[in-house]
Amino acid sequence: MPTVPSSFVPQVDMQDGNTVPLQAPGVEPVRNLAADQQVQLGEAMTRAGNVAWNVGSNIQDAIDEAGAKAADVQFLQSTQQLLNGQNGYMNMQGVDAESNFQAVNDAMIQSASGIADGLKNNTQKQMFKQAASRNLLAFQGQILNHRNKQVQVLAITSAEARTNEYVGLAVNDYNKRNQTADVVVNGVTTKIPVGSFNANVGVAMAEVREIGRLQGFAENSAQMKQLETKVWSQVATGVTNRLMIDGKLQSAMNYVKEQNKAGHLDTNTADSLLKSIDANIDRIAPTEIASNIWSTGVADSQTTGGFQMPMVGAITIPEGGAENGVYIDAAPGTDVFSPFDGMVESVTTTDGVTDIVMVMDDGVKIKMSGLASADMVEPGQRLVTGEPLSTARKEPMQYQAEKNGKPIDPRNLNSQNPNINRENAKPPATEREARKIATDQTPDPTLRAQVLASVTKQYEQQQAYAKEQYMEVFNSVIDMNVAEINPILFGRLSPADQRFALAEQRERNDLDFEVQLAENPEILTKEWVFENRELMTKKTYIDLTKESNSAEFKNKQSDAKVNADQLNETLYRNGLNDLASPKSGDDAQASASLYLRNSINQQIAIEQTRLKRKPTIDEIQKIIDRNIINRGTIEYFLSDIPGKMPIASLSRAQQAERSGEAFVPIQGIDIPLEDYKGVYNSLVKKYGRQPSDFELLKVFANTQRKPK
Repeated sequence: MPTVPSSFVPQVDMQDGNTVPLQAPGVEPVRNLAADQQVQLGEAMTRAGNVAWNVGSNIQDAIDEAGAKAADVQFLQSTQQLLNGQNGYMNMQGVDAESNFQAVNDAMIQSASGIADGLKNNTQKQMFKQAASRNLLAFQGQILNHRNKQVQVLAITSAEARTNEYVGLAVNDYNKRNQTADVVVNGVTTKIPVGSFNANVGVAMAEVREIGRLQGFAENSAQMKQLETKVWSQVATGVTNRLMIDGKLQSAMNYVKEQNKAGHLDTNTADSLLKSIDANIDRIAPTEIASNIWSTGVADSQTTGGFQMPMVGAITIPEGGAENGVYIDAAPGTDVFSPFDGMVESVTTTDGVTDIVMVMDDGVKIKMSGLASADMVEPGQRLVTGEPLSTARKEPMQYQAEKNGKPIDPRNLNSQNPNINRENAKPPATEREARKIATDQTPDPTLRAQVLASVTKQYEQQQAYAKEQYMEVFNSVIDMNVAEINPILFGRLSPADQRFALAEQRERNDLDFEVQLAENPEILTKEWVFENRELMTKKTYIDLTKESNSAEFKNKQSDAKVNADQLNETLYRNGLNDLASPKSGDDAQASASLYLRNSINQQIAIEQTRLKRKPTIDEIQKIIDRNIINRGTIEYFLSDIPGKMPIASLSRAQQAERSGEAFVPIQGIDIPLEDYKGVYNSLVKKYGRQPSDFELLKVFANTQRKPK
């Protein structure tokens, strides 16, 4: 019968002398009295049988061991695919790891059972099951550990998501952050946080503490405290950003300091938020103060002060002056708001009229008298800027303020100088006046320098804008006919521009401008046209404005500049200074210069159309030379013509050679240059004089009829 090989399954150890346990003790064998040969034969046969049986048993053992090992390998491969394959269980996270745990465990057991059923005999099955049981136990331990870890990760992830969600909800309700309610404990009244803001923060805190417990942190441990601080920092960052967006930078500053004092913020978060608020104050305040100086004559800044008026309405000043407060009149039932962040000090009602006193976070004491509602707030309650605290009655509300124990005009709570008399303040008319107001009313030297810079910048912007607006009015008037001019717009123009709008003719100046532009096209800009508007006709101004505003203006101006420079150089080089730069007032010379320039520009345009490209410098030079050849003198470096000579004295052949032409035109007939020179020289030699056009044409015609 096959046995389980000792190489696969542990066996029982042999005792001393290699004796198997429970084996009978050895005895002296009975001597065989048969013949020695028979005894020996029997012994030999017995040994042979034992050997044969052992050989067969060993072979079967090897077969069984190989089968069991193959099955074990198959099981290991199958299980590894289940656990570590592309979609294996060990790669699953969170909900997937939890929901697939039992299925994976069942699949491993079914795999082992299926493989065992496929083995050939019980020995192989017994050998495989022992190994499979050991491996299955190890794999089950792995997936159980993975499941437990992922369940914890899932719980932490869910708690983190809820934490972030409720932090966001709290930030959205940032204006309700100071809501409280009275709770009596053991006969003692205590205020506790209430409202949506505090409720949402409470949920976020509960979730983050659950995260700490899942991670094994003890209650009130440093690790747990760190998690709570992280949530408070998230809330503070969100609230601070919302306050800054609302322009309530001083409220943001107070809130961060309050949270930091309560130990809710880590050092980095507190420092970062305070620096951000300071940076925004430095960025906004100088511009805001300069703008208020220009509009009211008072250096106000809500960015640095933080106060707002408690109610929208008409303001009147009592006879004793605004230091005793101001009156604000609004429709009955109009909401009255907290002008800044602070604490309600008292609420008193007499004969249905309520007075509320508040102490603000910056120490200012506010009193609002003559209110209707007394049940919206109570003493000891904290309010934020803009939070409702009462409503208006039919009679005006009195609004008073004390700063450093002294009454001040409550409108000056945001002023750099709280003692300024607003009744005497007026907007500055000049930059100098605005700078004096900034200097007198801004005590801080750093802020003062920034405000002065903003005052100047805003002045320059105002001037530029005013000029732009004036140009628009001017252009709209110029585009109208005299009968269509809008009298309101016309009245906004200066007397000089009014005269210009009504003028009909400025041809003389127009001619000068045309010459200037022809000489130097680069001077044509919108600003140049506007600055010279009084010297132009209406048509020229409109034409030049349209040209300077056209899309292709820059390219045309660049080409014109190159052509003008090339023509001017040629004119000066050849002594035609009057054509290059006519004297102002010399209409005849100016007209001649313009005629020459326009003629050249037209021919350049024709040549460009013919070539289907821009002419080269040399091609343009030929056009220039051809046009000025009969208008002055040129330097002509020919051996038989020394120095300078009148163009009119040059022969036609010389003129053609100078301009690079291959033909000489005579009475509308183009004669090849070489033929012309031959005919011309022969007639001069024959008659001793310059031949006439008729003589030249007659000889040229005869030479054309002669057979070659």
